[in-house]
Amino acid sequence: MQQFDVTAHNYDFVFKDSFSLFKNDIADFLGVELPEIDSYLETEFAEIETNLELLDLNFMLEDGSILHLEEEAEISISDLIRFASYDLKLYNRYRDNRIRTIILCIKGYTDSTAGFNCGSLGYNTTVVDMSKKDGKQKLEELKRKLKIKKR
Repeated sequence: MQQFDVTAHNYDFVFKDSFSLFKNDIADFLGVELPEIDSYLETEFAEIETNLELLDLNFMLEDGSILHLEEEAEISISDLIRFASYDLKLYNRYRDNRIRTIILCIKGYTDSTAGFNCGSLGYNTTVVDMSKKDGKQKLEELKRKLKIKKR
């Protein structure tokens, strides 16, 4: 019997072709419960990144976790997807560190959290409603603290 050596790159082609041919048998083959496949979706995404992604602020905390702060006037699903992308990049760089994302919402936000769940990927953040903070009072408090430190 002849053996075939399939490289890792060619394995992807074999895998895709096999599942394409037997699409309605995928659930049985994998031993998982799934609805029937309706249609194929793209598997190759051409993307060239030419922009510099700037996260608002990141801090390493004493417990080893990372604090990722973002400031937004309003929070949209597009913002959350962008922040999740940033957090995945942070996770890729600092794998042993838990990431805590806090969004400072300037125009107000009714919930204390914001996120999404798209199945195998879930994303959760903490939201601080900055519209309820007294900025003038905080500024005066900071000025007093600075004066005390200068003495």
